[in-house]
Amino acid sequence: MRYSVQRETIYGVLCATKTHPDAEWVYNRVRETIPDVSLGTVYRDLGALVRCGKVVALRTADGLTHYDADVTPHAHFVCKNCHRITDFALPAIELPQGFAAENETHVYYGLCADCGKART
Repeated sequence: MRYSVQRETIYGVLCATKTHPDAEWVYNRVRETIPDVSLGTVYRDLGALVRCGKVVALRTADGLTHYDADVTPHAHFVCKNCHRITDFALPAIELPQGFAAENETHVYYGLCADCGKART
């Protein structure tokens, strides 16, 4: 992947947050540094970062794609009420002999602890 200031800035924005932002959020943050960046550039560079494995794209039930710079194996929990996405570790799963997984995705939906308390 070729270097570009825009792509490096986008990656830096993603590395600096744990919120799993969508492209529009990233675009607004990048514009603070590069005011003339286009939304199309942000989408293209996010796609390039996903393809090279530096960023994970997480498509959720709300129809949006969220981005995560943490590419270590982990799961996501999406709150149906507040839409917050939370990372959590999974126990290691041993695959049967001869199987080789290239990636795995675990997305759970429900109510986060805060929203669950508010409903009781």
